[in-house]
Amino acid sequence: MDPIYHASRRGWVGRVQRVVTVLEAWLAQRSVRAIEVQRSTVAELDRLFHTQLAAAPWPPQPWGDFVQAAGRQLDARVGDYGALLLALVPDRDRGTGSLVEALAEILFVPRSHRTEYVHNRAGAPPWDIRRLLLEYAVWSLRVDEVLGGLTKGFCARGCDRLPTGCCSVLGYDMGMVPEAMLELQQLEASGQGWQVPATEDKCKYHGRDGCCLRLFKSPACAGMLCDGLVQELGRRYSAEPLQAFLRPLARYRNQVLDRSAIFDVMALVVATGRRLLG
Repeated sequence: MDPIYHASRRGWVGRVQRVVTVLEAWLAQRSVRAIEVQRSTVAELDRLFHTQLAAAPWPPQPWGDFVQAAGRQLDARVGDYGALLLALVPDRDRGTGSLVEALAEILFVPRSHRTEYVHNRAGAPPWDIRRLLLEYAVWSLRVDEVLGGLTKGFCARGCDRLPTGCCSVLGYDMGMVPEAMLELQQLEASGQGWQVPATEDKCKYHGRDGCCLRLFKSPACAGMLCDGLVQELGRRYSAEPLQAFLRPLARYRNQVLDRSAIFDVMALVVATGRRLLG
């Protein structure tokens, strides 16, 4: 089961420590152990940063102890993604543990109750874009997995514009994403050994195995399906479920990164795409 859950909305207006209290109560009501929250958070960290935290023993422990331990383990094992990790830490004073807390909020707490979505209230501190970009990475990974299952075969073998295909268009920089995300794209690619290409006759992030971005791919790129690919999907899937997938994908392609709308669209892309894949 996808670990993005929805917690109880009752009485939460504070920061992450109060979220944990509400979350623990919600888990208790549903007979879900707190250790499962910790394991899901660790598993998501592995997915995002190519670590192997889940391989270590994670005994049941208080939330604060878990956050500190996970932060230390993440610092020790993140490897080539160290610069990317540092760029996403919401609270530099509290270190990597604040990223672990922010990720747990994304996975388990309703968006309207999370820290970054109460910052528009009078007297609240400025909203931190790092949290938004971390949530984008969580959903982008899921979108990429769905699109991989639906499109990779055609794009690798059936495209009539190989080897670059749609990546001949510089869609990663079309003014639709903030400057901070462009920086994260380069950090993500660099973590995989990417270097700036000598020529610019295609997207600079297109490599031998396709796009080297999964977490911070531009909506303009991820949502791009050429006519040939749409026709191929039409031969493989019936019209109604296919259109139910293509409609939100088109919305996602033209979506500006903001507080909530883009994530609602990405969630719909993932849900309808998974139904197509069965």
